Amino acid sequence: MKNDLVSYNHAQMRIWVHISFKVKFTHEVFDIREFREACQKQMDEIFSTYGIECDRIGFDSNHFHAIVDLARWDITTLVKIMKGTSGKKLLAQFPEIKKKYFWGSGLWSGTKYVYSVGRDKLAIERYVAKQKYFGVPVGQKSLFEFC
Repeated sequence: MKNDLVSYNHAQMRIWVHISFKVKFTHEVFDIREFREACQKQMDEIFSTYGIECDRIGFDSNHFHAIVDLARWDITTLVKIMKGTSGKKLLAQFPEIKKKYFWGSGLWSGTKYVYSVGRDKLAIERYVAKQKYFGVPVGQKSLFEFC
């Protein structure tokens, strides 16, 4: 793995983590192409707005995966930004999905999965790429362009 540290005011670091969120009630809403694409667009906008570096995005039927750089963030704040913003905007954009699946509650369950990628980032990239639905954030190259 190359040395790709990012310099901040008084530090150099890079902390890649694999983060995953599960949909509340495990409804398979990401099988709905329009909803999944809107979620990816929302996440891309969140990453751009907040300066969160994201390397990979993947979806399975009922959960979301991303590989992000945690270096400038604490996990609680990052999760709050990602879940809160995306959930609110997606359910406002798709009121029929909210009514059918979430009965007035939020999109995401209260659980989160965060795991440090460490030096084996390529293995985690491949895992995320093997999800049922795989996307790459705007401006990023697909993993398959490198392999």
